[in-house]
Amino acid sequence: MFPDPRSPNRILNKYPVLSFRLLLIGCAASLLSSMVSALEGESAESLPVEYKSGYGDLPQFGGPSSVAAVLKDADKVKDPLFRFDDIQRALAPWFDWKKRAFEISGVGVGVEVNWLYQHASASLGEKKFAGALYRLNGEWLALGRGKSTSGSLVYRLEYRDRHFTELPPASLGKEIGAASLTPGFAYVADFGPTIKELHWKQVFNNKRAGLVAGILDFSPFFDYYPFTSLGKGFLAREFLLNPTLATTGVGHLGVATRAFIGDHFWVGGAFYDANAVNGELNLDTWNSSELLKHAEIGWTPSFERMRIDRLQLTWWDVDERAEAGVPAGSGWALSVSGEFGNFLPFFRAGHSNGGGGAPAESHVAIGSDMTLRYDDRLSVGLAWNKPSIKTFGEELNDEYLLEISYQLQISQNVSLLPDVQLIINPANNPDEERIWVLGFRVRMTL
Repeated sequence: MFPDPRSPNRILNKYPVLSFRLLLIGCAASLLSSMVSALEGESAESLPVEYKSGYGDLPQFGGPSSVAAVLKDADKVKDPLFRFDDIQRALAPWFDWKKRAFEISGVGVGVEVNWLYQHASASLGEKKFAGALYRLNGEWLALGRGKSTSGSLVYRLEYRDRHFTELPPASLGKEIGAASLTPGFAYVADFGPTIKELHWKQVFNNKRAGLVAGILDFSPFFDYYPFTSLGKGFLAREFLLNPTLATTGVGHLGVATRAFIGDHFWVGGAFYDANAVNGELNLDTWNSSELLKHAEIGWTPSFERMRIDRLQLTWWDVDERAEAGVPAGSGWALSVSGEFGNFLPFFRAGHSNGGGGAPAESHVAIGSDMTLRYDDRLSVGLAWNKPSIKTFGEELNDEYLLEISYQLQISQNVSLLPDVQLIINPANNPDEERIWVLGFRVRMTL
């Protein structure tokens, strides 16, 4: 018997996976066509950017979650929904002090606050999750200011905690029975104050090559793309980090490097302490035979656009962690993005042998971001994951995720982000075919 054609919702109800796959394929074809046009053609003209404290001169090495990128983005003069002139006048001495400190000493500093609440329609346990993430970002441009070669001391202090609920948003995926999907944000209850980053950054050849060494966060250097950032619209890991990648705890020892070859291609690589634990700055976990490594090659139509209009292929490998009982793993990841007009579509894919603690063996994600008036952003993403047998111990059903978010720039320093996620086939919760997750984030930068 075929579903009643007069009831289109019955098709999705009876064949949710088939409907999602058809939607994923259709969107992928459309987005890839758009990105090819964008990468081959000229990028959209950008309006001149103004900065409150002059942080536009900070040399950036790494993706949008790097300290320099976060400081620069927070320092931009935005076009918000409301002006709040009295508040801006009250904050003016703070930004004036930051500007003087940067002009005189090359010191840049910024405060970042994120609050998140999420509510699931169904769960194996808890349904409500709330947490906060507080950061102090800083960079001292110590050598070579205004020159093609410069050196900086970079730091990031971080504190995360749950607020008002039994569990933080990081527990949401496990509570609703998702295996490779992580629809909750990376707010964890046992993450105390820690030094997340403390390293030296050396930039060469007019920012076309660079190296960082010290205590790192892998996300600014490991398969990054325009949405690997808390300042963008997505909350789910599927659109922040590729789930086929093995990762390590933040605040680990490591080295990362990248350099352009000619005008369009770059190569890079890194290695990190594979045993690092989130929230614990313990340098004794370093073991030279237990490392997470990656190598990458990328292409962009121009160096100035390489963080937006880009195609990158990443290979990674992680050693067996004997004491932790985690097997070795390896895999690859592909990222493509290209801006045209107000749209920024992307395509992501990855495959691994499931080792190294990677959540997924295979992954495909597509989506797009659209910039609206008042610096608002509408983001839509679709993802498919095949959970890792080595990580979860059994062959589980494929999982699917749809996320829609709207980032509202309410003022110069505050943005609101309502968010909706639909999880289809949570592998560890077979009694539920679909689970909705509603979220609301408040983000403040100073």
